[in-house]
Amino acid sequence: MATASQTHKPLIALFSQNLEGGGAERDLVNLARSFCERGFPVDVVLTSASGVLFSELPSAVRVVDLQSTRMVLSLPALCKYLFRQRPHSLLAFSDHSNIVAIWAGRITGRRTKIVIGVHQTWPMAADNPRDNWKMRLLPWFARRAYKHADAIVAVSNGAADSLTRTLGIERGRISVIYNPVITPEFLKRSSEPLAHPWFNAGEVPVVVGIGSLNPRKDFPTLLRAFAKVRSFMRCRLMIMGEGARREELEHLADELGIRQDVLLPGFIANPFPNLKRAGVFVLSSSREGLGNVLIEALALGVPCVATNCESGPSEILAGGRYGLLTPVGDVDSMAAAIAAALKRTRTAVPETAMQPFTLATVTDAYERILA
Repeated sequence: MATASQTHKPLIALFSQNLEGGGAERDLVNLARSFCERGFPVDVVLTSASGVLFSELPSAVRVVDLQSTRMVLSLPALCKYLFRQRPHSLLAFSDHSNIVAIWAGRITGRRTKIVIGVHQTWPMAADNPRDNWKMRLLPWFARRAYKHADAIVAVSNGAADSLTRTLGIERGRISVIYNPVITPEFLKRSSEPLAHPWFNAGEVPVVVGIGSLNPRKDFPTLLRAFAKVRSFMRCRLMIMGEGARREELEHLADELGIRQDVLLPGFIANPFPNLKRAGVFVLSSSREGLGNVLIEALALGVPCVATNCESGPSEILAGGRYGLLTPVGDVDSMAAAIAAALKRTRTAVPETAMQPFTLATVTDAYERILA
C-alpha cells in the first residue's frame, strides 16, 4: 500500500501479462522501482502474478493479480481494478496489453489516463507459426484501438516510424522514450564474481550472444558466422538464453563442426559478469524494438557487432560510430565484423551517448507523461 509520504503524488499503474525475463518486463521492474524511489504510489497490475523477475519488485509496490490465463480474459478484472482504485495513469507494456488497457479505459469512462508502450516494430512476425492467425488479427485490432490511447510511447524512432507506416498513426502523436537499461543495479550486478571459466584470464576470446532462442534473434546466422571465424581464429561462442529453438541450434552446431567451442547454458539470471569479459558481443536479430542487451554491452565497454535491422541497433550505435553494423542474415558480413571486432582495442563510449538509456533520464520522460 502507499505510504504517508507517497499519498500526495498520483497513483501510477504499470500493466503487463507477467514478469517473465523479457526486456519489456525488465523495463517495468526498473520503472516501478524508480517511481517508488521518487515517492509515487505504484501498482503493478499483472494478468498472472508470476515470472522470474517477480521477486525483484520493491516491497513498496502493490501487486494486483488479475488471475487470468489469457490477456483478453483479464478485461473484466482490469475494468474492476480501474473502477475501484482509479489510478491517475496506466502504462501498458505490450501490444496485447495495450489493446486491453484501451478497452478497459473506454468501458470505465476514462477515469484513468491510458498510455500504451510500443516495444517492437510493425508489422510483427510471429515467433511461433501456430500464432500466425493471431498476428494477422493484431494490426486490425490495434488500428482501431490505438487511436483512443491518451498517449503513445515507442522505445525507438524506428518503432515509432513503423507504427505510423503500418497503422496510420500520426507520427506527432508518438513520443520516443528509450528503455531504462543503465541502472545502478545493472552496474552492481556486472561487478559480481565470474560465473564461467571460459572468461578467466588467459582463455581464448569468447563471442557472446544473449536472448531467447527464437526465430527473430536469428542465432543460426550467428552460429554460421562464428564457424567461419573459428576456421582461422581461436575463439569460442556462448549464447545465453532459453527457448524452443535450442535443439535446432545444437544440431546446427554439430553440423558445422563447432560443437566443442559452442555453449548454450540456458537462461542466466545475471549474465553481466560474463558479458563484461566478452571478446565481442553480437546481436544477430532480424527484428528488434530497441535491443536492451546491445545497450548493456556497450555500457560495459564490450566491442559490439549488430545487424542493422529496422529498429534499434543503428540508433544505439550511432549509425556505426560505436560498433559494427551488418546486413540482416548476412553470414559473411557478420563473420568479417566479428573478426575485426576481436582485433580491436577496447574504447570507452562517451557518457553522453549512454545518457538517454539511463534510468533517471527515462523516468523523467515517463513522469512528464504519466504524472
